[in-house]
Order: sequence, then C-alpha cells, then structure tokens
Amino acid sequence: MMISFRKWFTLLLAVALLLGALPAHHAEASSIAVVPIDWSSFTAGNPTDSNSLRVRSLLLNSNKYALTTWWTNKGFAAQSGAYLTFGGVDEPNIRPPASEALALAISLKTGAYDASATGVTQANALAIAKKLTASLAYQHKVTTASGWGNGWQTAFWAYLAGTAGFILWDDLSATDREYVRTMVEYEANRFNSYTVPYYRNKSGTIISAGDTKAEENAWNSSLLQLATAMMPDHPNWSLWMNKNIELMISAYSRPSDTTSTRVLHGKTVAQWLNGSNANEDGTVVNHNIIHPDYMTSITQLFNAPLLYTLAGKPTPEAFLFNADVVYDSLVDLNFASPPYGSPGGTIYVDGSSSIYYPQGNDWGTMRRMQFAFIDATAAAFGFDTLASQKGSYWEPYHAQMVLDMQNRAGHTDGHTYEATAEDTYAGREEWVAQFAGRDYLTKWMMGQNKYALTNQAYPVPSAPAPGDPFNYSFEDGTAGGWTPVNGTWNVVTDGASKVYKQTATSGESLSVVGDSSAWRNYSLEATVKLYDSIANNASGIVGRYADNDNYYLFRLTTTGKAQLYRKSAGSFTLLQETAMTVTTGTAYTLKLQMNGNSLAGYVNGSLMVSASDSTISAGRIGFRTYNQTASIDNVAVVLSLPYSDNFEDGDAYSWAPTTGTWSVVTDGNAVYKQTATGGEAVTITGNSAWSNYAVQANVKLYDALSFNASGVIARYQDADNYYLFRITTDDVVQLYRKSGGAFTLLQDAPLTVNTGTTYTLKLALSGSSITGYVGGVPLISVTDSTIASGKIGFRTYKQTASFDEVSVN
Repeated sequence: MMISFRKWFTLLLAVALLLGALPAHHAEASSIAVVPIDWSSFTAGNPTDSNSLRVRSLLLNSNKYALTTWWTNKGFAAQSGAYLTFGGVDEPNIRPPASEALALAISLKTGAYDASATGVTQANALAIAKKLTASLAYQHKVTTASGWGNGWQTAFWAYLAGTAGFILWDDLSATDREYVRTMVEYEANRFNSYTVPYYRNKSGTIISAGDTKAEENAWNSSLLQLATAMMPDHPNWSLWMNKNIELMISAYSRPSDTTSTRVLHGKTVAQWLNGSNANEDGTVVNHNIIHPDYMTSITQLFNAPLLYTLAGKPTPEAFLFNADVVYDSLVDLNFASPPYGSPGGTIYVDGSSSIYYPQGNDWGTMRRMQFAFIDATAAAFGFDTLASQKGSYWEPYHAQMVLDMQNRAGHTDGHTYEATAEDTYAGREEWVAQFAGRDYLTKWMMGQNKYALTNQAYPVPSAPAPGDPFNYSFEDGTAGGWTPVNGTWNVVTDGASKVYKQTATSGESLSVVGDSSAWRNYSLEATVKLYDSIANNASGIVGRYADNDNYYLFRLTTTGKAQLYRKSAGSFTLLQETAMTVTTGTAYTLKLQMNGNSLAGYVNGSLMVSASDSTISAGRIGFRTYNQTASIDNVAVVLSLPYSDNFEDGDAYSWAPTTGTWSVVTDGNAVYKQTATGGEAVTITGNSAWSNYAVQANVKLYDALSFNASGVIARYQDADNYYLFRITTDDVVQLYRKSGGAFTLLQDAPLTVNTGTTYTLKLALSGSSITGYVGGVPLISVTDSTIASGKIGFRTYKQTASFDEVSVN
C-alpha cells in the first residue's frame, strides 16, 4: 500500500519530535504563601439600593456596639498587652470575638464603615479589628501551646478569624500575617484524611438520630473555602479542595442524591456521597426537631462565592447544591396542624416577618438575621427559582425586623436584643454582626460584577501509589490519604522514627487507605507495635477492606495469638489462629498476602496462619486496634496479577502520575482522563517484577491536532525504560521502546483513528515476543528482549485522552 508524501512527512516529523525533543516534566510551583486580595480590581463602589442601605445600617449598628459597649464590657479595653486574652479556649471565649473581627473587617475594607454612625474614628476601628484578628490567631494552639483549636467547631471559628485576617491582610504586620496563615493551615490540614459525617447512611438508616451533620459539614467547608482561596499554591490545595467539595455536596444532601448521576466537579453526586443529611423535602432535623434555624445554616456554604471572588477565582458550583430545595422548603412547604404545632402552615409567613417553627424552637422567637441573609443570597445567587415568593420579597421583612430591634428605645449603642428569651444564644449580638457583615459583603461583591461559577474537576490529590512497593513511612509527619473510621489517630515520634499511632482504648479503632476496587491481589506488610497489656487487646492489619462490614484482618493479641479473621456482612469469622509470644512495646513485622482465594499471614517472615476464602475479592488496606493503644509504620503494598481497574469507585488511587493532569471523570461512565496538552503525560501503577503479561485498556483521544498520541505502557522500570504501544491522530498505531532515555520505533502500522471513538488497546509480552492488538486484531508483532519486566501505565503526548477498563493478566 502506498503512503502519501504527507503521511511520510508527518510520520518522520513525529518521530523526530519524539526522539529529539520530548518535553521534560514541568513541576508546578508550590508555595504555602498567602496570595493577598487585589482590592484595586474592585472599582464599582458601594451599592445604593434600599436592601443594601438597610443592611449597611444593620452592620454599622453592630459595629457601633462592638467598638463601644462590647469592647469595654469584655474587658478588652483594659488589656494593655500586645495580644488580647479571651478568658478561655471554648466557644464562648473565641467565637464571639471572631465574629466581631469579621464584621468589622468587612465594614472597613468595603467602604461601608461610617465613623459618624459609630462615633469611633476609622483609625481606631481598624486598630481594634486588627488587634482582635491578630490576637485570635496568636492564641490558636499552632502558635500558643495552651491555645484553642483542633476541636469540633474550631474550623468555623478559624474561618471567622481567618477571613478577617484575609480581608485585613494588607494592614497586618508580617508576624501577625503568619499567625493567621498558620492558624488557617493547621485547621485545614485536620481535614486531609477526614471522614465526612452523615445523619443517614447510604442505605437510608438514620445513624445520628436527632442530629443532622448539615451545619457541621457546612461550617467545615467554610474553613476549606478560605484555605483554598488564601493559599492557591499550597501543596495540600488539592486535598483541601476535594474535601471542600465533598463537604459542600454532603451538607444538605438528600436520600435520593445517593443515587444521583448529576456530575459535579468530575464525579457524579452519588460518587461524592456516603449518606445524606437532609430530608427529601429539604428540611433538616437537629435538636431532635425539624429546625428552620439549621436549615438556614446552609448559608455557611455561601461564603464560597465571597471568598473565591475576592481571590479572583471562580466559585465551585457545588456550593449551591440543594440550596433551591432548602429555600423552597422555607417558603412553600406546608406543615399541617396537627401533627405539627399550632397554627400550622409554612415556615415563612406571607406578608410578615414572623417565622413558624413546626416542632418548636429552642433558640428564642426573635432571630431573623439568618433568614435575612439566606433571602439576600437567594436573590444574589438565584437559588429561589422553586420558591413561589423570591428572596427579594422576603428580605425586607426579615432584615427590617432586625433593624427595628436595633432602633428600639435604649439601644443607642446599636445592640439588637433585649430579653434573653428573644435569643438564648450567649453570643447573639456577635452572631448578628457576622451575618450582617456577610450579607453586606454579598451585596457589595455582586455589585462588582466579578462573580463566576465553575463546574471544573479538581485533580484528585496524588497519593503514594502501590507500586513496587507502595510505601508509607509517615516520616513527613502526616498520614495523608489515611481515613480514620473511628478511634484517635495521630502521627507521633516513637524512638528514632515517626509512626501512625492510635490511642483510644475503648472498642474498635480503624483507619484505612488505598483503592477500593483495583486492589485485589496483593501483599500488605507493616511494622506493628502494641502498647497495652490488658487481656483481650488486639491490633493488626486489614486487607481487602470493601467497607466497615467487609474485610480481612490479621492481628496479634495480648493473650499470645496470631489470628486471621474475615468480617463479612458485619460478622467476624475466625479463619485460623496460632499461639505465639506477643510482647507489648515490641515491633512486629506483619504481612498479609492475598492472591485469589489464598490468604496467608506472616509474622517476622514466618508463616503463622493461612486459609482459603473467596468472600471478599477487593478492597483497601487498613490498621485496626481493639481496646488497644498501637502504632503502625513502614507500610508496604505489592500488587500481584491479575490486576484490573474500571475507576467506578471514583478514584485512581492505584495510579501515580509523573507528568500531566490526571483525574477520574464521568464520560458516559467513570474514566481516567488526562487533560494537559503541552507535552508528555504519564501515569504508572503495578509491580516492577511483572514480566510476562498482557495489559489491555480502552483508550479515547479527544484532540485532532497532528502528532497527538496516546497509549499504554508496559514493563515500565523507570521514566527512561519501558515499552509504549499507542495510537495517533495521524492514523498510525506504533510500538516504541524507550531505553536509556531514548525512544526507538520498533514497528508501526496504518490505522484509522477518530477522536471521540473508544479503542481497545492490548500489548502482550511473553519473553522477547511482543504483540500489539487494537480491537482484538493483532497489528504489531516484534521480538525484543531489552526490558524484561516492569509496571504498566498510560502515556499521552499533546493530547487529551481517557482510559478505562484496564486489565493485566
């Protein structure tokens, strides 16, 4: 068959480019530095519509109270030190001043502040705002050992104080900036391996009776919104952003969402979720009642557009997830009386500022600022489409009531409440202030016309891949990727090395990591140490962890046994046990080997237990303790054949990208997609000892430019030594050997290649015989013995491409 001059020229040029100028890996810069807000980019001024002027008055009244009565009564005016003390580290000590710091910062930096309204000069107001902000950061435990932080609600306090610091960044000293930065970083890093909580599990069973996790997930998201806006180049940015998206989607998720195929940020909603926190109608249960106040806590997610717009970034679309349903339930959902309280009806009362609480209210009857804020955001971000009356209708009723309360006789200092029964929360005045501040910032920001949405997929953080072998030594001081299911887990120093230690001594404690579907045949090895000698204590390694009810466990007990268990459908079955001496404080090397039905457990290299069991075929690894303080270190996973991955679990944990931008996305079904088009992109998995095997995968090319190509890698020893079988947009299938860093074209063949079409590529290697197939048809056949063994991988060149249904046999 004759090949045209253009084809020959194209092929020769492609080879020349490949052999002579394959792009070097460009490592993206990472930095822990804060990128300040560019205030000069916001030039539209202050909004002058009636709703904005009303909220500005609310904010200024709150500012006046904070700068006068509150500042004095809290004892802050009498403190002369460089940093304020807050009288403790709990919520009443930290959250109120953090709220006031945020409200003042917003007022001052947006231009809303008016000294004639507060009676305090702008300079003095700024000095107080700076001192509050700096002191809150200084008193955090990352700077002051006995300080606040690392608690159930502390991420929210850090959001409040940290956002004040972000807004006031240009006014803070270098020292205070670093206190703010490290406070935010510390609280954000707490979520690197965080298990998102739920009211219901995925099967619909209530697991947190009377206590939705909606508000908790929303406020934790607020902190991660801030961290990703402030530190866009931080090495943990991808970890933070992915957990942020998960928290956003989970916060007000409904039971039906757990099967939703809607795609948000590269995954279906169902893939993001492990349960639900709201009822199907958009209500939530907290304090054991359907609670409108906690329905409005969805507004913690609405900090996202404020923070990302200030940072000059688009806002993840996930922040709006189910906001329309929740808002409509406030406006239109009818509660009949009985069974609900008299008089029944809707939560919002048409033509009125009244709020109906269908099952009662434990926070007082005159809270309206949270409703005014959700009204304002519904109007601003357009999630009132389901509601019969829109946010712009309701906001004047609810906001005016708060302003009327502030304007009552005797409220000359701007405070809102009188009797405690109006709002029983101790920090009620500060609570109004931060809501008023965020409300005004929303109006100011929307007036700047810079808000933008994105549904982009954020790359899954690169976790250590289970290559040859997958290693985890914890020497970097983190346990990134590990997810505690229960227990108290920390990386600590034990002797000369760092270990992952569990310190709860009551019941089961479990932490897991890895790939839930692709890890099938592998060995897991780790160093384990037991610290407590109480009878019936045990600790060990977990393999093929499918979920908390299904896995294998190889453990040591303080009564002197090595035991192999299967946990299936929630029930443990002892498969085999052997007596041995177990000494607390001694490090033991445990190994659990799983190949097909064959299971074997080793201690210090000696076979102790074995069994044949086919109940659980795949899953992650983990470490489990029972009534026991214990540690794990030097974790290693080595994959065995056969191997497969279809990416339907939503991750590519098994894969280690060396170049390019790789993530699991939905394209009809879940696929592993590479989107960088500037040069070479490579990702690797497997075991360098694999020698004779066939690797197969479905490959789709998206870009039609010349010299673009994508394919599968085999016998990968390192970046300079492997085989590459690929298809190109110039209608050629090619087999290359890369040896000593140089590419050699071993053989090619013509093949019509269309973008958007899925091709099944297979490369079979047996000794020196290498055969390449496309769609089951052999097109390439060579003899080459240069590289005898190695891992598998995918490679693209100047090409967006996806990969799926990979198998190695």
